[in-house]
Amino acid sequence: MMRKIVLSLIASLGLCSLALAQNKQVSGTVTDADGMAAIGASVVVDGTTVGTTTNTEGKFTITAPANATLVVTYLGYETQKVPVAGRTALQITLQEDTTDIEDVVVLGYGSGRKVGTVIGSVDQVKGDKLENRPSNNVA
Repeated sequence: MMRKIVLSLIASLGLCSLALAQNKQVSGTVTDADGMAAIGASVVVDGTTVGTTTNTEGKFTITAPANATLVVTYLGYETQKVPVAGRTALQITLQEDTTDIEDVVVLGYGSGRKVGTVIGSVDQVKGDKLENRPSNNVA
């Protein structure tokens, strides 16, 4: 009899923890103030590394806890935090960032701000240096 009670208690505790930690499939659309799709906007579950990007129609799908907050970022627009609050469909409208984005450089692995006049190395090679360079001719 005692064994049945203990097993029932363990099973009910396990079910309660599963119910609390349920993740939901959340879909949505990210647009700008004019209703244009935000193509390639980043959508991340706040405090995690779980994320996705929007497609060519501004749509996304992500798995997140029902009480999570989504962080939406897009170059030239203000970052927006959107609580999921148990919803499965979201419509997110981004507002333009009024700061000057001329100084933002998009890199293959992220984005950065110009500190001086140039990011990275720059060199100049004159044509005569290329002409006088030895080359191998296999023919």
